[in-house]
Amino acid sequence: MLTSQDFFIAADCFGLFTFKNTIAIPTQKGFEVLSLDSKDAPSTIPELSAPHMAHLSRRLDGTKPLGMYRISDKEFLLCYDGISFSIKFIDDRMCYIC
Repeated sequence: MLTSQDFFIAADCFGLFTFKNTIAIPTQKGFEVLSLDSKDAPSTIPELSAPHMAHLSRRLDGTKPLGMYRISDKEFLLCYDGISFSIKFIDDRMCYIC
């Protein structure tokens, strides 16, 4: 039986990227990622409020997210109009590589 699930993104959205069990929606805050397997609220990546992300936060200021692409099961390429970088998830922690 198919069930439907409603969700709401409180931001201007610039597209939609589908993956195996998730969708990613580019917004002015970054990429809102929603799991299709759970009813958890969407999470924003990259998580720019973390202290180790301050440098990236400054570089992303004023840029628009354009795309998110899977490199491997734990690594994704995030493309903005001024910068591209990969992020890798290690033990539920996000690391980025410029």
